[in-house]
Amino acid sequence: MKTRIIIMLLVIATAASLASCKAGDPAVINVKPVGEYADESRGLYLRTLENGLRVVVKENHVAPVVHVYLVVKTGSMHEEEYLGYGMSHIIEHVMSGGTTIHRTEEETKKLLQSIGAASNAYTTSYCTAYHMTTTARYLDQALDVISDYMGYCTFDKKELEREFGVILKEIAKDEEEPNRIMWKLFLDTAYDVHPIRYPTIGYREKFLRLNREDIIKYYNRRYVPRNMVLAIGGDVDAKKALEKAAKFFGRLEDRPLKKVVLAGEPKKIGKRYAEGEAAIKMAMLRMGFRTTDLFHPDMVKTDILSAILGAGKSSRLYRRLVEEKQLVENIGSGNWTPEYVHGHLTVYATLKVENLDAAQKEVMDVIEDLKKNLVKQEELDRVRTYLRAMRLMYRQTAEKEVQSIAGDVRSTGDPLFDSKYLKAMDGVTPEMVRDMARKYLNEDNLTTVVLKPKTVTGPKNELPPLDVKKKESGIIKYTLKNGLTVLLKRNPELPLVSMQTYSRGGVLFDGDKPGLSNFMANMLMRGTSGKNAEEITNTLESMGGEMKPVSGNNTFGMEMTVLRKDLEPGLDLFADVLLRPAFDKKEVERVRKNILFEIDNLSNNWIEEIRYNFRKTRFGGHPYANHRLGNKESVGKISSKDLKDFHEKYFVGSNTVLAIFGDIDIEETKALVAQKFGAMSEGAVNHKAIAPPPPIGKGAKGVESPVVIPVKRKSISVILATNGLPIGDESGPDMTVLKLMFDSRLHEALRGRNDYVYLVWAYNSPGFNTGTFQILAQTTPDKYDAVIREIRSEIEKMKKGEFTDEELENAKRRAVSYVELGSQTNADQAGIAALNELYGIGFDYMAEYPTRLAKVSREDIMKLINRCFGEWMIVETRPAEKAGETGPAAE
Repeated sequence: MKTRIIIMLLVIATAASLASCKAGDPAVINVKPVGEYADESRGLYLRTLENGLRVVVKENHVAPVVHVYLVVKTGSMHEEEYLGYGMSHIIEHVMSGGTTIHRTEEETKKLLQSIGAASNAYTTSYCTAYHMTTTARYLDQALDVISDYMGYCTFDKKELEREFGVILKEIAKDEEEPNRIMWKLFLDTAYDVHPIRYPTIGYREKFLRLNREDIIKYYNRRYVPRNMVLAIGGDVDAKKALEKAAKFFGRLEDRPLKKVVLAGEPKKIGKRYAEGEAAIKMAMLRMGFRTTDLFHPDMVKTDILSAILGAGKSSRLYRRLVEEKQLVENIGSGNWTPEYVHGHLTVYATLKVENLDAAQKEVMDVIEDLKKNLVKQEELDRVRTYLRAMRLMYRQTAEKEVQSIAGDVRSTGDPLFDSKYLKAMDGVTPEMVRDMARKYLNEDNLTTVVLKPKTVTGPKNELPPLDVKKKESGIIKYTLKNGLTVLLKRNPELPLVSMQTYSRGGVLFDGDKPGLSNFMANMLMRGTSGKNAEEITNTLESMGGEMKPVSGNNTFGMEMTVLRKDLEPGLDLFADVLLRPAFDKKEVERVRKNILFEIDNLSNNWIEEIRYNFRKTRFGGHPYANHRLGNKESVGKISSKDLKDFHEKYFVGSNTVLAIFGDIDIEETKALVAQKFGAMSEGAVNHKAIAPPPPIGKGAKGVESPVVIPVKRKSISVILATNGLPIGDESGPDMTVLKLMFDSRLHEALRGRNDYVYLVWAYNSPGFNTGTFQILAQTTPDKYDAVIREIRSEIEKMKKGEFTDEELENAKRRAVSYVELGSQTNADQAGIAALNELYGIGFDYMAEYPTRLAKVSREDIMKLINRCFGEWMIVETRPAEKAGETGPAAE
């Protein structure tokens, strides 16, 4: 009931009757839209800026907090040619926290964290809202961030692509959520042509057609200052807050606002009914009687009628159907009266399927009584008191208070609407309630929808067989004369292109200069023979592109994303930074300073700290013992010549794969690749020159007794490790499934049955000709022994085959899902294909990986365990006992 009441009050809070008032009718609101308002006694102010943006400020000095709320009058029903695309929703996802011309996404995130702000955003059929709560001292920062969202979002391509993936998951989730299924079923049944019928999130097939140009076009059309209301509430000085609002939001450019003409809904004729199914245990019933829109003089009267029917446990419907007849589990009612179309007075209930007919009959009987007999004044007064109390409780916080006022201004233009609404409630008489019931609560004005429990055949929770078929990768591979391997794939879903190169290098090839590969990779964008660092950045930003270097254990490379139209200039810049880096000495010193800073901060992250100490213990004198950043001594000595020599030796055609995936023309792209990369040196790299490290066995450090590194922490971090699989091993799918099984068992043992760890994680860390299976955990000193005991117990159980077929099947299903979900973007696919080709596994290896995962058997798992699970070594970091006693994590 609480949820229903809140929803009803939200509707009331934004209600308005803008029609001409019936003379002498005390139950009709006299709405007066204003552009300016000031009431010092209430601390309530409204001002309209020169660009048309309306600003509301409401002082509330109960707590030292401030809430900033920006609502844009644009939602799914305003999308015109994009109806059903979810346009407003994707814009909200990208703008809220996204990159602007002033800040990156990460910079905004850090700023919000630094001011302790709680921020969010949402989209409805009629508006999109962005809101933030923080301490009052940070009002400037909150206004700065939200105004930055509104006026200066870059619609970063990678962020856009990421949010597309997020929303696709939301769409899939919504298709299974009972309340959303019920609401959509009701709208589809009750309305014929009005765009309220379209889901806010959009339809999957239409959503996938959106591109960045469409999104920016719609943003420019609807994100206009005069289409926005900004509300500030909390412990602020209203006049100063208005000045600050003008400072930050006055900079937004005023533009004409196109009027959206919404399709009118024809007069409803006859009773309507629909039903559906969902994964629920009891049926859901919704009976909606067509009433009024926000502009009708009957609006407040039908609100009161609805409350008499179903507001609270003393309401008529609750007493009759729950207490007396015991036909339903719960029941309530609400009067939804939107500003843009007629609404419905709706009765909703949860009940057993066999009670559906009887319950509907009783609802109509209760309604018939209201038509025949006047409500007593005592009952009417009780309902009014109840609604006032609920209204006050809802608006206790600055956040809810200012959001309600902003909603009133958005829909009515009147900041005093709330008090006028309460006064109009007092004007409703018993005769008005009876008249409203007679006018609106009739069966020929009724839409009924029912959601029934989904019929399940066969055993409960039984999943279909894991039938996975190989899908063709669609990748074209060819090799240039200089040995450069090229992978191309056309994917026209979005007008984006991802290009990536990977070369064998990284930690494994740093030699006696740890960090050399990473240093070199980070120099590639710091200047070429024809462009300095600033010119590279300006060229990239002029295309709206993104580019970043990468360097890891075994490879280095470059990733870039551009719009389809910028493929040629993008590839030109891509080739320039890769083929013609200058390694300018001044830039070398700038990059060196940055890397040394990163090394100094390694110990700030406990995962980096324990994994670095583990590497040093496990690999000893092997290159894998080094961190990708290197160490301070080595990085301090690396010269411009070292960087140039490394680049010339390893960035050569025979050692590199180039992948270009996205909205490309294959033949056109082949010609561009030949033009840009044809002059690349072929080179020759000896991949077998580095011997693998010895396996973990008896006598290895950490096997007989743990290797302990004292650190400045209060917790213990530990890695238990045994031999794993190398890159490209045939048992790779088996290891993926084993890792997921182990992960689940460890989480249950250490976090489910016992509260022993902050985090536990099992994974295989592959290298060339070597691999390590690791279990990482963090705990407190008093729980350390129990953690080790539980981990060793799970290891022994797995070695004995003490796992169920259900565990194995679930792990396989998860593995297949993770692989498929991890390859959604052009960048994901290009990176995976390029690395697999470079490693000798084959560019289309992942095309058949899901089918191989589905075939993993118990015998495969046991063979892998017997092969790998021998001796286990332990490395741990624990609190230093003496001051100054710390390990080598940041050496």
